[in-house]
Amino acid sequence: MLRKLASGPALRTSLRYTARMWAWLAGCDDEPGRGVKDAEPVVCLAGPEGAELPVDGVFTGLATADSADLDADWRWGERCADRGRVFELEDAAGRWQLGYGWSEGGSDQTPRLDLRPLSPVTFSWHTVGRATGFVLRDADQDLVAALEVGTGSPALPTDAVDNFVVGSGEVTGSVAVDCGRLVSRQLTFTTGGETLALETIDGADAIVEGKPRTAWALTNTALQDATCEADTRRAWAVWRETP
Repeated sequence: MLRKLASGPALRTSLRYTARMWAWLAGCDDEPGRGVKDAEPVVCLAGPEGAELPVDGVFTGLATADSADLDADWRWGERCADRGRVFELEDAAGRWQLGYGWSEGGSDQTPRLDLRPLSPVTFSWHTVGRATGFVLRDADQDLVAALEVGTGSPALPTDAVDNFVVGSGEVTGSVAVDCGRLVSRQLTFTTGGETLALETIDGADAIVEGKPRTAWALTNTALQDATCEADTRRAWAVWRETP
């Protein structure tokens, strides 16, 4: 697994994701001399036969499985065959399956969830257009994991993770494509005037909602000088590490 701890002290205060729409990548005059890295993140959802999504998108029940071997009849999300792992939750409606993960160059990099079998959990599912994301919490409402695959727009609401602000940093790569130039930037995670800047694909220790977590920069790309329509893409994750 690719991972690099940030230098300097870890973020000391809680984070909040306050900006629903981000400023898309600005132009750059200098070429960074590197290609574009993309973690290929995925968030998908399957549900019991005939079941519909709850209006608030919140599911509460028991964690029944978390495995790389499980599959499902995916109903929501994109590129679901590329998911790294599948988490299952059992509630009154039946079994819901959450496909999630990311890879690099075809190699799965997805960490397993820090949950015990049959533990009570809550997860919220969010989709806006082609963007998808989820937030998973344990019985004490401690953050277990959050993953947003922002394709064209963010997916998670502004208060999905308390005091967590995601932004864009310096240009890290650029490559010519058929209808323009694809440019990547760092992802920044900010709180209380402190900013942690990570290149994709990297993770670093951070304090999120007052607890130690790992923040992952997964994707942050946009097309410049475009001669065709193309989605900007930004994806990130926050994870509670397994002991």
